[in-house]
Amino acid sequence: MSVSLLIRALNEAAHIVRLLEGARMQTRQPDEIILVDSVSTDGTVEIAERFGAKVVRIDRDLFIHGRAINIGVEQPTGDIIVLASAHVYPSYRDWIERIYEAFSDERVSLVYGRQVGDARTKLSEHRIFEQWFPARSVENPASYFCNNANCAVGREDVLRYPYDEYLTGVEDIAWAKALLSRGGRIVYDGKRGSFGGRGPQADWMTRVASGGIFG
Repeated sequence: MSVSLLIRALNEAAHIVRLLEGARMQTRQPDEIILVDSVSTDGTVEIAERFGAKVVRIDRDLFIHGRAINIGVEQPTGDIIVLASAHVYPSYRDWIERIYEAFSDERVSLVYGRQVGDARTKLSEHRIFEQWFPARSVENPASYFCNNANCAVGREDVLRYPYDEYLTGVEDIAWAKALLSRGGRIVYDGKRGSFGGRGPQADWMTRVASGGIFG
C-alpha cells in the first residue's frame, strides 16, 4: 500500500516546516506529499515545494474543509491518505508507520491519533485534549468522534463516500458517523500523538467540550 500525506493550509509558513521535517524523518516516509493551499501569501507554498510537495490551489472563498480533502484525494494519490493540518507536527518517528500497520486490517477505514498540544496551548485546551485524546488506544470505538488534524483514511473510501462539502466544520465527525453506519471500522491510536498549538483545532475542541457539537 502507498501512503500520501495530505496537508491543508492557509498562511502556515511559521508552522509547516516542522510538519514537513517530521514527515521526512519518519521510519515509513510518505510516498508523496500534497498541499491543498488556500492562496497563501506568506511563503507556505514555496516551503512545501522545497520539500517536494505537489501543490493544489483552492480559492479562499471556495474553501470548505471537506472540499479541500476531496480535492486532494482526487489527485493521483496513495491507498492511504494521512490528513494533517499544517500547524501540527509528529512527536514520534513511527507516526506514519503505525498508521500503515493499522490499515493492514482490511476492515479499517479510518485511523486517528492523539493530540497533546505544545508550549502554545492553553491550560484549558490541554485539559480538553486529555479528555478527548487519551493515552489509551482503542480499536473500533463505539463513538464516531475523530479529528482530521491527525487522521488517516482509505482513499477508495473517500472517493466512494466523499466528505460533506457544505459543512463549515465537523466534517470529520460526520464522515466517521456515516462510516460506522456502513459497518466500517475506526482505530484510535493513543500511543503516537501529534503536537498542535493554538489554532483551528483548539477552537474546535473548545466547542466539543462546551457541547456545541455533541450537545
